[in-house]
Amino acid sequence: MRLAIPDRVRDDTIRMLRPHFDGSPSAPEAQGAGLAPTLRRLVGFVVLTTVLAAAPEGRGQAADSLAAPDSLVLTVPPDSQIGPSPRGALLRSLAVPGWGQVYAGQPAKAPFAAAGVAGLVGLTVYLNGRYVRYRHAYLYVSREDDDPTVPDADNEFAGFFDDWVEAGSQSASANRARRDVARRNRDLAVLGTVVVYALQALDAYVAAELTGFDVSEDLSLRVAPAPGGAAAVLSLRL
Repeated sequence: MRLAIPDRVRDDTIRMLRPHFDGSPSAPEAQGAGLAPTLRRLVGFVVLTTVLAAAPEGRGQAADSLAAPDSLVLTVPPDSQIGPSPRGALLRSLAVPGWGQVYAGQPAKAPFAAAGVAGLVGLTVYLNGRYVRYRHAYLYVSREDDDPTVPDADNEFAGFFDDWVEAGSQSASANRARRDVARRNRDLAVLGTVVVYALQALDAYVAAELTGFDVSEDLSLRVAPAPGGAAAVLSLRL
């Protein structure tokens, strides 16, 4: 328990005790016998030392008294970590979509994150297969001179005959147009996969960062000096 003594009381005490530390004793002291003067000097020294030692702490108590009554002040060190780590949630989401949401305490989001990424990956694979088929069909039919149903001997893409048949046995111009559309759709699917993959990882990071964060009016956060450096001071109004 700290003793808070105002500066005015400290100064008055020093002024009253100063005569006891003068080099020449007063008249009553000179006439007295025994250890009475020495005891008075000793008591005065102890009181003076107590006042000087308690004065700096009094200033700290006065500053602490400015805090609102009925409040609980909790000092959180800068390097403390409560709850899941945002970096851990991010790395887990990047490794397995949805894992970071489970780690951050929001398992209900995990199926949507995993399904979104998996669905777009499957769509990308499907559209890429269509693009490859139309591309092969175009390469085959563009090298045929007469009847494309019978591969020419000098056609270097004769091995793509089956792809041309699966594509509908269309002309070169038709297969080229369908190839371009399939390529554009595939590229859009790749872009969508990257966006959803990044968003679900960001969602896990933010969820872990805000875990346990109270936004009620009874909670306030401020920065205050601490022995080890700056620290966050969390005030909870009861």
